[in-house]
Amino acid sequence: MAEAKKTTKAAEEKEVKKPAKKAAEPKAETKTAATKAKTTKAKEETVKAPAKKPATKKAETAEKKPAAKETKTTEKKPVAKETKTAEKPVKETKTVKAAKTEAKTEVKKEEVKKPAAKKPATKKTVKGKAQEFQGTGKRKCSVARVRLTTGTGSITVNGETLDNYFDMETLKTVVKQPLVLTDTLTSVDVVANIYGGGKSGQAGALRHGITRALIEFRPELRAELKKAGFVTRDARKKERKKYGLHKARKAPQFSKR
Repeated sequence: MAEAKKTTKAAEEKEVKKPAKKAAEPKAETKTAATKAKTTKAKEETVKAPAKKPATKKAETAEKKPAAKETKTTEKKPVAKETKTAEKPVKETKTVKAAKTEAKTEVKKEEVKKPAAKKPATKKTVKGKAQEFQGTGKRKCSVARVRLTTGTGSITVNGETLDNYFDMETLKTVVKQPLVLTDTLTSVDVVANIYGGGKSGQAGALRHGITRALIEFRPELRAELKKAGFVTRDARKKERKKYGLHKARKAPQFSKR
């Protein structure tokens, strides 16, 4: 019985002590809440304090920077503007000078490109003299320079008459062929200077030179002279001698032994 009483007492004591513990728990909760509030306040203060410091630094830099900008603008910018404005007139003068020089060079180029109109070399006019028409003829190694003027039909070659210069009648007829073909034998005077080659070649060169002078005199005569074959230069020449042969083609007599 005594043991049972002791157990019941111990159980009662425990039951009595339990609510005391429960009642003590809210105190601990209140303590923890107070500590939490203190820590949160301390954190807030720590968060606010560093946030304020950079703001003060920014404000100080903001106060300092405008002063630096003002000094830069007051010292450097006006000088740069003044120098630019001072340089502009120099550039304008250079451009004006360059434009003037370009205009002068263009005028000079135009003058060079447009030379004074010259009279044809084949026509010559002298005061008190008839108009001359020139022509150069060639045949073999001979060259004839011919001057043609309106006249009575005289032909002079190297200061001599045609009959005295050429002995053969065939050569005289060769020289007169273009004049006879165009019916200008008695209305034109011919003065010629011939050099090189023999009489046959000189006669052909003189005929070629007279035809060219007639074309200058009357261009409408070209078709008639071309049809007769007087306009084209005769390219036939003596062929050169070959070694091993007597002449260009003539070979020595063949000997069998």
